[in-house]
Amino acid sequence: MVKSVKKFYAGYVNKEWNRLIQDSYHKLEFDTSLHFLKKHLPKKGLILDAGGGPGRYTTELAKQGYDIVLLDIAPANLELARNKIKKERLQNKVREILEGSIVDLSRFPDNTFDAVICLGGLLSHVLDKKKRDKAISELIRVAKKDKPTQAHLLH
Repeated sequence: MVKSVKKFYAGYVNKEWNRLIQDSYHKLEFDTSLHFLKKHLPKKGLILDAGGGPGRYTTELAKQGYDIVLLDIAPANLELARNKIKKERLQNKVREILEGSIVDLSRFPDNTFDAVICLGGLLSHVLDKKKRDKAISELIRVAKKDKPTQAHLLH
């Protein structure tokens, strides 16, 4: 399954970058998501953009002053994200751009992130229920729990 997801996004990366701004319907999705992120994210902090694709939300949140770690399974997405982040001069806010799966976040200690976002139906790519449950557990594990009103898993 991982290979097929990587292959799909290798041929879809530019469309994925433009997906949320391509028309009024998708722009509404993007703007609505940003509205709720602004409402629920802490005022500042380190955010994990889990499965963040080519970095549309990563770049927007970095512009808003957040420190971001972008994680995605598809190298093509990460390459485009690097280019967009460099073009926008956001390298100082995007701490890391990492290839990896939401099913295994063992590279991160518990309570690493002030918030974790997992947008765009990413969990639908994890077909096996046990792996999907593991991914959800991992996403929750790496989010800080000391400030429950601020540490959210947003999907």
